[in-house]
Amino acid sequence: MNNRYHLTKGVINYPFFLFIALVTFFSCRREENLGLEVLPENNQVGVVVVDTFSIVARTEKRDSVRTDERGTMLAGYYNDPVFGSVNAKLYSQFVPEDEGLNLSDYILDSAVLTLRYDIDNGYLYTKSIVDSSDGIDPISLMVYELDQDLNIDSTYYHFQNAATKPTLLGSINNFTPNITDSIEVDSINEPASIRIRLDDAWAGDLLASGSMSTRDGLLSYMKGLAIVADSTMSGPGEGTILYLNPYSIYTRLTFYYRTRESASDPYEPETFELIIDPNTARFNHYETNHMGSEVEMAFGDENIGAEKLYLQGLGGTIFNFETTSFMEYFKERDAIINLVEFIVPVSEEYNTYAPMPAAYFKAYSENGQENFIVDQTETSHIDGAFDVSEMRYRFVITRFIQNVVLDYKEGIINNFGFAIVPTNEATFANRTVVHGYNPSSGDRIKMRVVYTPL
Repeated sequence: MNNRYHLTKGVINYPFFLFIALVTFFSCRREENLGLEVLPENNQVGVVVVDTFSIVARTEKRDSVRTDERGTMLAGYYNDPVFGSVNAKLYSQFVPEDEGLNLSDYILDSAVLTLRYDIDNGYLYTKSIVDSSDGIDPISLMVYELDQDLNIDSTYYHFQNAATKPTLLGSINNFTPNITDSIEVDSINEPASIRIRLDDAWAGDLLASGSMSTRDGLLSYMKGLAIVADSTMSGPGEGTILYLNPYSIYTRLTFYYRTRESASDPYEPETFELIIDPNTARFNHYETNHMGSEVEMAFGDENIGAEKLYLQGLGGTIFNFETTSFMEYFKERDAIINLVEFIVPVSEEYNTYAPMPAAYFKAYSENGQENFIVDQTETSHIDGAFDVSEMRYRFVITRFIQNVVLDYKEGIINNFGFAIVPTNEATFANRTVVHGYNPSSGDRIKMRVVYTPL
Protein backbone atom coordinates (compact mmCIF):
# COMPACT_ATOMS: atom_id res chain seq x y z
CA MET A 1 0.00 0.00 0.00
CA ASN A 2 1.22 3.51 -0.77
CA ASN A 3 2.39 5.12 2.47
CA ARG A 4 0.38 8.26 1.96
CA TYR A 5 -2.80 6.34 2.71
CA HIS A 6 -1.49 4.56 5.80
CA LEU A 7 -3.01 7.03 8.23
CA THR A 8 -6.53 6.13 7.12
CA LYS A 9 -6.24 2.37 6.85
CA GLY A 10 -9.18 0.04 7.38
CA VAL A 11 -11.91 2.51 6.52
CA ILE A 12 -13.72 0.53 3.86
CA ASN A 13 -16.24 -1.06 6.12
CA TYR A 14 -19.95 -1.58 5.51
CA PRO A 15 -21.59 -3.10 8.62
CA PHE A 16 -24.69 -1.01 8.12
CA PHE A 17 -25.92 -2.25 4.71
CA LEU A 18 -28.89 -4.02 6.33
CA PHE A 19 -30.14 -0.64 7.43
CA ILE A 20 -29.45 0.86 4.02
CA ALA A 21 -31.61 -1.81 2.43
CA LEU A 22 -34.60 -0.46 4.32
CA VAL A 23 -34.24 2.99 2.80
CA THR A 24 -33.43 2.14 -0.81
CA PHE A 25 -35.10 4.34 -3.39
CA PHE A 26 -35.74 2.01 -6.29
CA SER A 27 -36.90 -1.08 -4.47
CA CYS A 28 -38.70 -2.59 -7.46
CA ARG A 29 -36.24 -5.02 -8.98
CA ARG A 30 -36.69 -5.51 -12.72
CA GLU A 31 -35.14 -8.62 -14.26
CA GLU A 32 -36.37 -8.51 -17.87
CA ASN A 33 -33.67 -7.78 -20.47
CA LEU A 34 -31.06 -7.61 -17.69
CA GLY A 35 -27.76 -9.04 -18.88
CA LEU A 36 -24.52 -10.21 -17.30
CA GLU A 37 -22.85 -7.48 -15.28
CA VAL A 38 -19.38 -8.49 -16.37
CA LEU A 39 -19.02 -9.88 -19.87
CA PRO A 40 -16.23 -12.45 -20.42
CA GLU A 41 -13.32 -10.96 -22.36
CA ASN A 42 -13.39 -13.79 -24.88
CA ASN A 43 -17.07 -13.34 -25.65
CA GLN A 44 -17.55 -9.73 -26.68
CA VAL A 45 -18.71 -10.21 -30.25
CA GLY A 46 -21.46 -7.71 -31.01
CA VAL A 47 -20.91 -5.77 -27.78
CA VAL A 48 -21.18 -1.97 -27.92
CA VAL A 49 -19.39 0.37 -25.49
CA VAL A 50 -20.59 3.97 -25.03
CA ASP A 51 -19.02 6.53 -22.67
CA THR A 52 -19.98 9.82 -24.33
CA PHE A 53 -23.19 10.55 -22.43
CA SER A 54 -23.42 14.22 -21.47
CA ILE A 55 -22.97 15.07 -17.79
CA VAL A 56 -23.28 18.33 -15.85
CA ALA A 57 -21.89 18.46 -12.29
CA ARG A 58 -21.24 20.88 -9.44
CA THR A 59 -19.86 20.82 -5.90
CA GLU A 60 -22.28 21.38 -3.02
CA LYS A 61 -21.80 21.93 0.71
CA ARG A 62 -22.97 19.00 2.83
CA ASP A 63 -26.06 19.94 4.80
CA SER A 64 -26.15 17.38 7.63
CA VAL A 65 -24.08 14.41 8.80
CA ARG A 66 -25.12 12.36 11.82
CA THR A 67 -22.25 12.02 14.32
CA ASP A 68 -23.65 10.48 17.52
CA GLU A 69 -22.28 7.26 19.04
CA ARG A 70 -19.75 6.54 16.30
CA GLY A 71 -17.00 3.99 16.78
CA THR A 72 -14.39 6.68 16.18
CA MET A 73 -14.24 10.07 17.92
CA LEU A 74 -12.41 13.03 16.41
CA ALA A 75 -10.73 16.01 18.03
CA GLY A 76 -8.47 18.58 16.43
CA TYR A 77 -8.07 21.37 13.93
CA TYR A 78 -6.74 21.41 10.39
CA ASN A 79 -6.31 24.31 7.96
CA ASP A 80 -6.56 22.87 4.46
CA PRO A 81 -5.11 25.13 1.72
CA VAL A 82 -7.80 24.06 -0.78
CA PHE A 83 -10.88 23.29 1.34
CA GLY A 84 -10.47 25.71 4.23
CA SER A 85 -10.36 24.94 7.95
CA VAL A 86 -11.93 22.04 9.84
CA ASN A 87 -12.50 22.10 13.60
CA ALA A 88 -13.53 18.83 15.26
CA LYS A 89 -14.96 19.09 18.78
CA LEU A 90 -15.88 16.08 20.90
CA TYR A 91 -18.70 15.97 23.47
CA SER A 92 -19.14 12.84 25.59
CA GLN A 93 -20.62 11.52 28.80
CA PHE A 94 -18.40 9.49 31.13
CA VAL A 95 -19.88 6.87 33.46
CA PRO A 96 -18.54 4.73 36.33
CA GLU A 97 -16.90 1.51 35.21
CA ASP A 98 -18.15 -0.01 38.48
CA GLU A 99 -20.95 1.32 40.65
CA GLY A 100 -20.89 1.42 44.44
CA LEU A 101 -17.96 3.74 45.19
CA ASN A 102 -18.27 4.85 48.83
CA LEU A 103 -15.47 6.96 50.27
CA SER A 104 -15.22 8.55 53.69
CA ASP A 105 -11.57 9.01 54.60
CA TYR A 106 -9.46 9.71 51.52
CA ILE A 107 -6.95 12.10 49.92
CA LEU A 108 -7.18 12.96 46.22
CA ASP A 109 -3.87 12.90 44.35
CA SER A 110 -4.92 13.65 40.74
CA ALA A 111 -7.37 13.01 37.92
CA VAL A 112 -6.13 12.16 34.41
CA LEU A 113 -8.08 11.88 31.15
CA THR A 114 -6.62 9.28 28.78
CA LEU A 115 -7.67 9.08 25.12
CA ARG A 116 -6.50 6.09 23.09
CA TYR A 117 -5.73 6.55 19.40
CA ASP A 118 -7.98 4.60 17.04
CA ILE A 119 -5.52 2.19 15.45
CA ASP A 120 -8.19 0.43 13.35
CA ASN A 121 -9.39 3.47 11.42
CA GLY A 122 -6.20 5.52 11.24
CA TYR A 123 -4.51 7.44 14.02
CA LEU A 124 -4.93 10.97 12.71
CA TYR A 125 -5.35 13.24 9.74
CA THR A 126 -2.60 15.72 8.91
CA LYS A 127 -0.59 16.92 5.95
CA SER A 128 2.11 14.40 6.92
CA ILE A 129 2.59 11.47 4.54
CA VAL A 130 4.53 9.26 6.91
CA ASP A 131 4.11 6.15 9.03
CA SER A 132 5.56 7.62 12.21
CA SER A 133 5.28 10.75 14.33
CA ASP A 134 7.92 12.58 12.26
CA GLY A 135 6.46 15.52 10.39
CA ILE A 136 3.14 15.56 12.29
CA ASP A 137 2.04 19.06 13.24
CA PRO A 138 1.64 19.93 16.94
CA ILE A 139 -1.81 20.40 18.44
CA SER A 140 -3.32 21.92 21.59
CA LEU A 141 -6.38 20.37 23.26
CA MET A 142 -8.53 21.83 26.04
CA VAL A 143 -11.05 20.06 28.29
CA TYR A 144 -14.26 21.64 29.62
CA GLU A 145 -17.25 20.32 31.57
CA LEU A 146 -20.55 20.07 29.69
CA ASP A 147 -23.37 22.35 30.80
CA GLN A 148 -26.21 20.48 29.13
CA ASP A 149 -27.53 16.93 29.23
CA LEU A 150 -26.78 14.52 26.40
CA ASN A 151 -29.33 11.83 25.59
CA ILE A 152 -28.46 8.42 24.18
CA ASP A 153 -31.85 8.35 22.41
CA SER A 154 -31.31 11.71 20.68
CA THR A 155 -29.93 12.26 17.20
CA TYR A 156 -27.02 14.68 16.85
CA TYR A 157 -25.61 16.16 13.64
CA HIS A 158 -22.25 17.67 12.80
CA PHE A 159 -23.49 21.27 12.94
CA GLN A 160 -24.81 20.96 16.52
CA ASN A 161 -22.90 22.23 19.54
CA ALA A 162 -23.19 21.48 23.26
CA ALA A 163 -23.02 24.13 25.98
CA THR A 164 -19.94 24.03 28.21
CA LYS A 165 -19.01 25.62 31.52
CA PRO A 166 -16.40 28.39 31.22
CA THR A 167 -13.74 26.95 33.52
CA LEU A 168 -10.85 25.20 31.80
CA LEU A 169 -10.40 21.79 33.44
CA GLY A 170 -7.19 20.82 31.74
CA SER A 171 -5.14 21.15 28.58
CA ILE A 172 -2.19 19.80 26.66
CA ASN A 173 -0.44 22.50 24.71
CA ASN A 174 1.56 22.45 21.50
CA PHE A 175 2.26 18.73 21.68
CA THR A 176 3.16 16.52 18.75
CA PRO A 177 1.09 13.30 18.83
CA ASN A 178 3.26 10.22 19.16
CA ILE A 179 1.22 7.53 17.43
CA THR A 180 3.76 4.72 17.71
CA ASP A 181 5.46 4.68 21.11
CA SER A 182 3.91 3.24 24.26
CA ILE A 183 3.52 5.32 27.40
CA GLU A 184 4.31 4.33 30.98
CA VAL A 185 1.36 4.51 33.39
CA ASP A 186 1.83 3.33 36.96
CA SER A 187 4.97 1.38 35.94
CA ILE A 188 3.03 -0.40 33.17
CA ASN A 189 3.49 0.19 29.43
CA GLU A 190 0.24 1.15 27.71
CA PRO A 191 -0.27 1.72 23.96
CA ALA A 192 0.08 5.16 22.42
CA SER A 193 -2.48 7.54 23.93
CA ILE A 194 -2.98 11.12 25.07
CA ARG A 195 -3.01 11.92 28.80
CA ILE A 196 -4.37 15.23 30.11
CA ARG A 197 -4.28 16.04 33.83
CA LEU A 198 -7.48 17.73 35.00
CA ASP A 199 -7.96 20.38 37.66
CA ASP A 200 -7.46 19.05 41.20
CA ALA A 201 -10.15 21.24 42.75
CA TRP A 202 -12.73 20.13 40.19
CA ALA A 203 -11.78 16.48 40.61
CA GLY A 204 -11.88 16.82 44.39
CA ASP A 205 -15.37 18.31 44.31
CA LEU A 206 -16.58 15.53 42.03
CA LEU A 207 -15.13 12.83 44.26
CA ALA A 208 -16.54 14.46 47.40
CA SER A 209 -20.02 14.79 45.89
CA GLY A 210 -20.65 11.07 46.20
CA SER A 211 -22.24 11.17 42.72
CA MET A 212 -19.85 8.60 41.26
CA SER A 213 -21.45 5.76 43.20
CA THR A 214 -24.09 5.33 40.45
CA ARG A 215 -24.34 6.01 36.74
CA ASP A 216 -27.48 8.14 37.00
CA GLY A 217 -26.13 10.03 39.97
CA LEU A 218 -22.95 10.97 38.12
CA LEU A 219 -24.75 12.06 34.94
CA SER A 220 -27.03 14.23 37.03
CA TYR A 221 -24.06 15.92 38.72
CA MET A 222 -21.47 15.92 35.91
CA LYS A 223 -23.05 15.83 32.44
CA GLY A 224 -19.86 15.03 30.51
CA LEU A 225 -16.74 16.52 29.00
CA ALA A 226 -15.89 18.54 25.90
CA ILE A 227 -12.51 18.14 24.16
CA VAL A 228 -11.79 21.20 22.04
CA ALA A 229 -8.77 22.08 19.89
CA ASP A 230 -7.03 25.44 19.78
CA SER A 231 -7.84 26.79 16.31
CA THR A 232 -5.46 29.77 16.43
CA MET A 233 -2.13 28.03 16.04
CA SER A 234 -2.41 26.47 12.58
CA GLY A 235 -1.77 28.31 9.34
CA PRO A 236 -2.69 27.10 5.82
CA GLY A 237 -1.59 23.51 5.32
CA GLU A 238 -1.07 22.97 9.05
CA GLY A 239 -2.87 21.20 11.87
CA THR A 240 -3.83 17.75 13.05
CA ILE A 241 -7.13 15.96 13.66
CA LEU A 242 -6.90 12.97 15.99
CA TYR A 243 -8.90 9.75 15.63
CA LEU A 244 -9.77 8.34 19.06
CA ASN A 245 -11.24 5.02 20.19
CA PRO A 246 -14.13 5.48 22.68
CA TYR A 247 -14.36 1.78 23.55
CA SER A 248 -10.70 1.12 24.26
CA ILE A 249 -9.92 0.08 27.82
CA TYR A 250 -7.31 2.84 27.69
CA THR A 251 -9.87 5.60 27.07
CA ARG A 252 -10.91 6.63 30.56
CA LEU A 253 -10.94 9.30 33.25
CA THR A 254 -8.91 7.99 36.19
CA PHE A 255 -9.07 9.35 39.74
CA TYR A 256 -5.95 8.63 41.80
CA TYR A 257 -6.48 8.81 45.55
CA ARG A 258 -5.41 7.31 48.87
CA THR A 259 -7.87 5.94 51.39
CA ARG A 260 -7.99 4.07 54.68
CA GLU A 261 -10.63 2.24 56.68
CA SER A 262 -9.81 3.78 60.06
CA ALA A 263 -7.69 6.56 61.51
CA SER A 264 -5.16 4.05 62.78
CA ASP A 265 -4.56 2.57 59.30
CA PRO A 266 -2.05 3.92 56.75
CA TYR A 267 -3.38 5.44 53.54
CA GLU A 268 -3.31 3.04 50.58
CA PRO A 269 -3.30 4.12 46.91
CA GLU A 270 -6.47 3.42 44.92
CA THR A 271 -7.95 4.35 41.55
CA PHE A 272 -11.47 4.80 40.23
CA GLU A 273 -12.31 5.03 36.54
CA LEU A 274 -14.99 6.66 34.44
CA ILE A 275 -15.38 5.23 30.96
CA ILE A 276 -17.32 5.51 27.69
CA ASP A 277 -19.51 2.48 26.99
CA PRO A 278 -22.06 1.61 24.23
CA ASN A 279 -24.84 3.34 26.19
CA THR A 280 -22.90 6.54 26.73
CA ALA A 281 -24.19 9.52 24.73
CA ARG A 282 -21.60 11.39 22.70
CA PHE A 283 -21.24 13.22 19.40
CA ASN A 284 -18.87 15.28 17.29
CA HIS A 285 -19.30 18.86 16.16
CA TYR A 286 -17.54 19.68 12.88
CA GLU A 287 -17.05 23.22 11.72
CA THR A 288 -15.98 23.11 8.07
CA ASN A 289 -15.20 26.70 7.16
CA HIS A 290 -14.77 27.07 3.39
CA MET A 291 -14.78 30.88 3.45
CA GLY A 292 -12.24 32.31 1.02
CA SER A 293 -11.14 28.89 -0.19
CA GLU A 294 -10.97 27.40 -3.67
CA VAL A 295 -13.88 25.16 -2.70
CA GLU A 296 -16.15 28.06 -1.71
CA MET A 297 -15.86 29.45 -5.24
CA ALA A 298 -16.96 26.09 -6.66
CA PHE A 299 -20.24 25.76 -4.74
CA GLY A 300 -23.13 25.39 -7.18
CA ASP A 301 -21.00 26.48 -10.14
CA GLU A 302 -21.33 24.17 -13.15
CA ASN A 303 -18.51 25.98 -14.97
CA ILE A 304 -16.03 25.15 -12.21
CA GLY A 305 -17.62 21.68 -12.03
CA ALA A 306 -16.52 21.14 -15.61
CA GLU A 307 -12.91 21.44 -14.44
CA LYS A 308 -12.88 20.21 -10.80
CA LEU A 309 -15.18 18.67 -8.21
CA TYR A 310 -14.60 18.26 -4.47
CA LEU A 311 -15.35 15.54 -1.89
CA GLN A 312 -14.78 16.09 1.83
CA GLY A 313 -15.80 14.28 4.99
CA LEU A 314 -16.98 15.78 8.31
CA GLY A 315 -19.89 17.65 6.80
CA GLY A 316 -17.71 19.14 4.08
CA THR A 317 -18.68 18.67 0.44
CA ILE A 318 -20.28 16.30 -2.06
CA PHE A 319 -20.88 16.69 -5.76
CA ASN A 320 -24.17 16.42 -7.63
CA PHE A 321 -24.59 15.66 -11.30
CA GLU A 322 -27.25 15.17 -13.93
CA THR A 323 -27.22 12.97 -17.00
CA THR A 324 -30.28 12.07 -19.07
CA SER A 325 -28.89 11.37 -22.52
CA PHE A 326 -28.56 7.64 -21.79
CA MET A 327 -32.34 7.47 -21.42
CA GLU A 328 -32.95 8.87 -24.88
CA TYR A 329 -30.17 6.69 -26.27
CA PHE A 330 -31.89 3.49 -25.17
CA LYS A 331 -35.47 4.66 -25.67
CA GLU A 332 -35.63 3.30 -29.23
CA ARG A 333 -32.99 0.60 -28.80
CA ASP A 334 -33.65 -2.94 -27.60
CA ALA A 335 -30.56 -4.07 -25.74
CA ILE A 336 -29.16 -6.19 -22.98
CA ILE A 337 -27.27 -3.82 -20.70
CA ASN A 338 -24.31 -5.88 -19.54
CA LEU A 339 -22.43 -3.33 -17.46
CA VAL A 340 -22.80 0.30 -16.37
CA GLU A 341 -19.92 2.04 -14.62
CA PHE A 342 -19.59 5.56 -13.31
CA ILE A 343 -15.93 6.57 -13.28
CA VAL A 344 -14.57 9.39 -11.11
CA PRO A 345 -10.88 10.17 -11.83
CA VAL A 346 -8.89 11.79 -9.02
CA SER A 347 -6.71 14.81 -9.74
CA GLU A 348 -2.98 14.06 -9.48
CA GLU A 349 -2.42 17.72 -8.58
CA TYR A 350 -3.55 17.15 -5.00
CA ASN A 351 -2.27 13.63 -4.38
CA THR A 352 -0.08 14.60 -1.41
CA TYR A 353 -3.27 14.66 0.69
CA ALA A 354 -4.98 11.43 1.70
CA PRO A 355 -8.18 11.07 -0.37
CA MET A 356 -11.54 9.84 0.86
CA PRO A 357 -11.02 6.05 1.06
CA ALA A 358 -14.42 5.33 -0.52
CA ALA A 359 -17.59 7.02 -1.72
CA TYR A 360 -21.27 6.25 -2.31
CA PHE A 361 -23.30 6.65 -5.48
CA LYS A 362 -26.74 7.99 -4.57
CA ALA A 363 -29.87 9.01 -6.50
CA TYR A 364 -32.28 11.82 -5.73
CA SER A 365 -36.01 11.26 -5.56
CA GLU A 366 -38.58 13.66 -6.98
CA ASN A 367 -38.80 15.51 -3.65
CA GLY A 368 -35.02 15.91 -3.44
CA GLN A 369 -34.34 13.09 -0.98
CA GLU A 370 -30.97 11.39 -1.29
CA ASN A 371 -31.21 7.59 -1.56
CA PHE A 372 -29.01 4.55 -1.94
CA ILE A 373 -29.51 2.61 -5.17
CA VAL A 374 -30.46 -0.99 -5.80
CA ASP A 375 -26.92 -2.05 -6.75
CA GLN A 376 -25.71 -1.06 -3.31
CA THR A 377 -28.54 -2.57 -1.29
CA GLU A 378 -29.11 -5.82 -3.17
CA THR A 379 -25.79 -6.78 -4.74
CA SER A 380 -23.23 -5.10 -2.44
CA HIS A 381 -20.67 -4.92 -5.23
CA ILE A 382 -21.08 -1.32 -6.30
CA ASP A 383 -17.44 -0.79 -5.29
CA GLY A 384 -16.79 2.92 -4.73
CA ALA A 385 -13.40 2.27 -3.09
CA PHE A 386 -10.52 4.53 -4.02
CA ASP A 387 -8.28 2.69 -6.50
CA VAL A 388 -4.71 3.75 -5.74
CA SER A 389 -3.23 2.32 -8.93
CA GLU A 390 -5.88 3.82 -11.23
CA MET A 391 -6.33 7.03 -9.17
CA ARG A 392 -10.11 6.85 -9.39
CA TYR A 393 -13.41 5.77 -7.85
CA ARG A 394 -15.54 3.31 -9.79
CA PHE A 395 -19.22 2.53 -9.24
CA VAL A 396 -21.04 -0.40 -10.84
CA ILE A 397 -24.64 0.78 -11.27
CA THR A 398 -26.01 -1.68 -13.83
CA ARG A 399 -29.27 -2.66 -12.15
CA PHE A 400 -30.20 0.89 -11.28
CA ILE A 401 -29.61 2.24 -14.79
CA GLN A 402 -31.44 -0.75 -16.31
CA ASN A 403 -34.49 0.07 -14.17
CA VAL A 404 -34.35 3.76 -15.09
CA VAL A 405 -34.23 2.87 -18.80
CA LEU A 406 -37.10 0.38 -18.55
CA ASP A 407 -39.22 2.91 -16.67
CA TYR A 408 -38.46 5.58 -19.27
CA LYS A 409 -39.58 3.29 -22.06
CA GLU A 410 -42.90 3.04 -20.24
CA GLY A 411 -43.18 6.82 -19.85
CA ILE A 412 -42.07 6.91 -16.20
CA ILE A 413 -39.32 9.34 -15.15
CA ASN A 414 -37.13 8.05 -12.32
CA ASN A 415 -34.06 10.21 -12.91
CA PHE A 416 -33.89 13.33 -10.75
CA GLY A 417 -30.13 13.68 -10.46
CA PHE A 418 -27.34 11.90 -8.63
CA ALA A 419 -24.75 12.50 -5.93
CA ILE A 420 -21.31 11.19 -5.05
CA VAL A 421 -21.00 11.24 -1.27
CA PRO A 422 -18.00 10.34 0.96
CA THR A 423 -18.29 7.01 2.77
CA ASN A 424 -17.84 7.18 6.56
CA GLU A 425 -18.16 10.94 6.25
CA ALA A 426 -18.95 11.23 9.97
CA THR A 427 -15.55 9.92 11.04
CA PHE A 428 -13.00 10.66 8.30
CA ALA A 429 -11.40 14.03 7.69
CA ASN A 430 -10.04 13.05 4.27
CA ARG A 431 -10.80 15.02 1.15
CA THR A 432 -10.47 14.47 -2.60
CA VAL A 433 -10.26 16.71 -5.64
CA VAL A 434 -11.54 14.98 -8.79
CA HIS A 435 -11.66 15.90 -12.46
CA GLY A 436 -14.89 17.45 -13.65
CA TYR A 437 -17.11 16.59 -16.58
CA ASN A 438 -15.07 18.55 -19.17
CA PRO A 439 -11.59 19.28 -17.78
CA SER A 440 -8.92 21.07 -19.76
CA SER A 441 -6.57 18.16 -19.06
CA GLY A 442 -6.84 14.63 -17.72
CA ASP A 443 -9.71 12.15 -17.74
CA ARG A 444 -13.26 13.31 -17.10
CA ILE A 445 -16.00 11.82 -14.98
CA LYS A 446 -18.13 9.62 -17.20
CA MET A 447 -20.78 6.95 -17.42
CA ARG A 448 -19.62 3.91 -19.37
CA VAL A 449 -22.25 1.49 -20.70
CA VAL A 450 -21.53 -1.92 -22.19
CA TYR A 451 -24.52 -3.47 -23.97
CA THR A 452 -25.53 -6.07 -26.51
CA PRO A 453 -28.01 -4.94 -29.19
CA LEU A 454 -31.03 -7.21 -29.72
